[in-house]
Amino acid sequence: RPPARRRQQRHGASIRWTEQLERSQRRQRAGVYLIPLRRKELERAQRTGKADKSSREYQQLTWQRLRKGINGLINRATINNIQEVLPSMFDLNLVRGRGLFCKALLMAQIASPGYTHLYAAIIAVVNTKLPECGELLLSRVVARFRQAFQKRNKREATALAKFIAHLVNQQVAHEIVALELLQLFFLRPTDDSVELAVDFTKQVGQFLTEVVPKGLYGCFEQFRTLLQEGQVSPRVGFLVEDLFNVRKSNFGDYPRVVKQLDLVVSDDQITHIVQLDDEVNVHPELDRFVLDPNFVENERTYGQIRGEILGVHPTSSGSESMSSASGSSSSSGSSSSRSRRSRRYSSSSARASSRKHSRHSARRRSTDRVDASGQNPSVGDESANAASAAVAATPGGQVVDASEAELVQLRRTIYLTIMSSLTDEDTSHKLLQLKIKPGLEMELVNMVIDCCSQEVSYRKSYGLIAQKFCMLSRAYQAAFAEAFKEQYDTIHRLETNKLHNVARLFAHLLFTDALPWTVFEHIRMSITETTSSGRIFIKTLVQALAEEMGVAKLRERFLDPTMAHAFRNLLPMDEPRDIMFSINYFTQIGLGKLTDGMRERLEELRRNPPPAPAPAADRGRSMSRSTSRSRSRSYSSGRSSRSSSRSTSRSRRSRKRGRRSRRTDSESSRASSSSRSRQSRRRRYSRSRSKSRQSRGKSSQGRWRGRSTSGSSRSRSMSSSSRSSSR
Repeated sequence: RPPARRRQQRHGASIRWTEQLERSQRRQRAGVYLIPLRRKELERAQRTGKADKSSREYQQLTWQRLRKGINGLINRATINNIQEVLPSMFDLNLVRGRGLFCKALLMAQIASPGYTHLYAAIIAVVNTKLPECGELLLSRVVARFRQAFQKRNKREATALAKFIAHLVNQQVAHEIVALELLQLFFLRPTDDSVELAVDFTKQVGQFLTEVVPKGLYGCFEQFRTLLQEGQVSPRVGFLVEDLFNVRKSNFGDYPRVVKQLDLVVSDDQITHIVQLDDEVNVHPELDRFVLDPNFVENERTYGQIRGEILGVHPTSSGSESMSSASGSSSSSGSSSSRSRRSRRYSSSSARASSRKHSRHSARRRSTDRVDASGQNPSVGDESANAASAAVAATPGGQVVDASEAELVQLRRTIYLTIMSSLTDEDTSHKLLQLKIKPGLEMELVNMVIDCCSQEVSYRKSYGLIAQKFCMLSRAYQAAFAEAFKEQYDTIHRLETNKLHNVARLFAHLLFTDALPWTVFEHIRMSITETTSSGRIFIKTLVQALAEEMGVAKLRERFLDPTMAHAFRNLLPMDEPRDIMFSINYFTQIGLGKLTDGMRERLEELRRNPPPAPAPAADRGRSMSRSTSRSRSRSYSSGRSSRSSSRSTSRSRRSRKRGRRSRRTDSESSRASSSSRSRQSRRRRYSRSRSKSRQSRGKSSQGRWRGRSTSGSSRSRSMSSSSRSSSR
């Protein structure tokens, strides 16, 4: 081979050896591996007390023993031996190995989610003495959950959410973390996110019921909305229904803390707040070995801390015995001291747990508990007594309560029943069990309407409850119809939000035909008989009906001839002014298709307006004028006849101009009257001719001329009047 190539090969081999040496040195610095011979020498020197504690090899050896000790204790911990494991845990330097401790707990919990309550109890005890361990673990859990949720790793996200729930139960984490987590699940609900929310709520529900019941109530409202609107699959829907059943039993199958793991008094616990959107520092450098120049001083300081925690006063050889005890658990002295410390710690933890249980029992006895049906037992007893008092008749006779205390108690019972129920079927069943006596149906109807109006937005469950009662009995149907009239008459007293809720409730009843459509008779659509609140109520009602039924079906229902009497006030057909107002109103709210019949009727009234009744004085005046006109035409002279014809024509023109705004007679009546007038004029003309011929021979020549002249003038006036009348 050429010398240059050999030099390149030797240079490459030296580079590879250098890289391997640096890699081995890095691994040694990280505490991954020590030569077995060197490890035995260090162990022998440690037992004899001749080891150099500031050397790298010695610190590496103690680091490995610390890691193995933490992992071994966590893997060996159970509910039965946790009081023995915890003192041994404090024997190890958890200040130096807090990164190893949190990592071991986190890995063990992800691998075995069934032991989450055990690991949460361990960190709860350690957190009371070393809060930095609890804060570091919570930061790592939140950061890792956020990463798993973004990557849609369902298995890891479920396990970490359960860990957060138990940390909240142990008060290591603040309850705001649980509420933020539930809000994240409901932000974009999917089957997986809702399933995670159900599991998380089961684990943390009992604690949130005691601490933030309003927040938990809001979460269950979200669950109810998802269930009613069908936004989840049937499988997840069954899980949500099972969650409601668990809530009825006050989360009895999912206790907040198991009795054997209730080791910390709530007053001694230190709670950390790490929100989901915070920038958390997980301190990954704590998981790696770092050479400590003050190793001996730090070990001595932790020895004093360990003595304060376990109640052991450290001696001069305390630190050395601590290191040797962490190295070999087989020495008799360390095992005996550990057993004494475990007994002392178990007795102190038992006293603390007994104090805590007594405090919690007193608190639970002082507060009202919720029974399986979701109601308060004391409230339920009072409600039952009130219902029986308001429903049952007294054996000695009817007692009249002027203070209406029974009605008030009955309304309170109905309200608590509606608010404490989960579904509309449950609410209807409980309300029917009250056995409200006849005559008090209106109280139930008003309470359902009031509860519906108090909601932030309309809930369909109230419409389903009202529908069931309307279909169950005619009495409730009549009560809801009466309530419709009362609500419309007093609609101006309600706020806009309440008004919309009430309108949508009645729209649901009308759409399902649970309420008769004859209730529209009470609505009169005119500018004088409607208010602004009433128009908003009608708008919301009709738009909700159009949304449920469709505009085509709603139009068919409004144009049904058998229901015309019910809609004659809503869709007027008589007064043009009311018709125009109704057309403009429905057109502006986007339902112009409902006004086709009213538009046709309005055009018909414009073409043929109905006759208006004239006053009696005007009719007498018109009759006298017509008789005087006819007489003047028959017997007046030529000049007077011409003037009367002109005045008649002028009066007719003025009457025609005035009649444009009034109603006129039909064309047939006018034709018949004109024909009769022509016949009467011909008879008069013939009579006047015959009279003139008879008097022609009796009079003188001059007189004959005068009469002929007057006859000719009369004939001309009659002909002109006949022509004007024919025109």
